[in-house]
Amino acid sequence: MSLRHVRCVAPRGRQRDRGGLTGRGFTIIELLVVIGIIVLLVGILLPSLGAAREAARSAACLSNQRQILAAMGQYLNEYKDVVPREGTVDIIPQYERLYLSWAVALRPFLDSRVPSDQDLDDAFELAPYYLDPGRHKDGHRINYVCNATPFLAAGQVDPAPVVLADHRYRRGPTPFARIHFPEDTAYIGELANDPDGQLLALVNTTGTRDVERSQYYDIWAESQIVPGSAQRINPKQHGKAGNLAFMDGHARAKPSAEVIDINTWDDRDYGSRRGN
Repeated sequence: MSLRHVRCVAPRGRQRDRGGLTGRGFTIIELLVVIGIIVLLVGILLPSLGAAREAARSAACLSNQRQILAAMGQYLNEYKDVVPREGTVDIIPQYERLYLSWAVALRPFLDSRVPSDQDLDDAFELAPYYLDPGRHKDGHRINYVCNATPFLAAGQVDPAPVVLADHRYRRGPTPFARIHFPEDTAYIGELANDPDGQLLALVNTTGTRDVERSQYYDIWAESQIVPGSAQRINPKQHGKAGNLAFMDGHARAKPSAEVIDINTWDDRDYGSRRGN
C-alpha cells in the first residue's frame, strides 16, 4: 500500500474542521444556569443603581436649597435683616411689593437677569434653581414651599389665617431677630405632589405675573404640614426622607416624621399679630 493512500484518523473528541477543534455545545441545563446567574446579578445591582440615582437627585436638591439659603443671606444684608416668607398681592398698587413672596424677593440674588424692583414675569420658566430634581415634572416651576406658619404657643398654630382668611395673620417678611432658634426652624421644604393638578390650576388662574403665581408656594396652616388632602409639604420626596433648608443657613435630609412635625416649623415667634 502506498503511503499516500494511508488516511490518518484523529482520536475521538479531537476531530478538526476548517475552523479548528470542534467542541461540544452548551446543554440546556448549563444555559439555564448561566441565565439564572445573570438574572441574580441584575437583581442585586438594580437596587444599588436606583439608590445611587436617588442619592444624586437628593444631593442636587440640597444644592438648590443651599443656593436659596445663600440668596436669603444676601437679602438679609440688603434689607435690614428681614427674612422674606409668605407673599400676597395687595389690592393697593403702591403696596404691591410690600408682601413679596420668598421666590420673588430672592430671585434677584439668584439670577443676574432679574432686577430688584422688577420681575421677569416668565412664570418662572427661567428659574431652574427653584426646581427639585427628584420631583416628577407636573407643570409646577417652583418645587419648594416656604414656612409662613404662625404660632400662638409651642405646638399651637394660629387658626386666624384660615378662619379669617386674612394674610396679615400669617408670617410675612419677618425680622430675623424674632426667629429665636433658627438652627431648628425650617425655612424651605419640598412641594407635595399635585396629582390632580388642583394647586397648579389655582396658580394658573390667579394671574400671569410672578408676584401672583408665587404666592401659593408657602405653608401657613397646620393642615398643610400634616398628612391629609391639604398637605403642601412632601415628607418623602427622597425615599423615607425630605430635604429641608433651615433659617440659620444649613440644609439637610430629615426623616419624614420630622418633616411633618409642626415643631420643625415653629419659629418661636409667639402671639397673634396682624402684619408685622
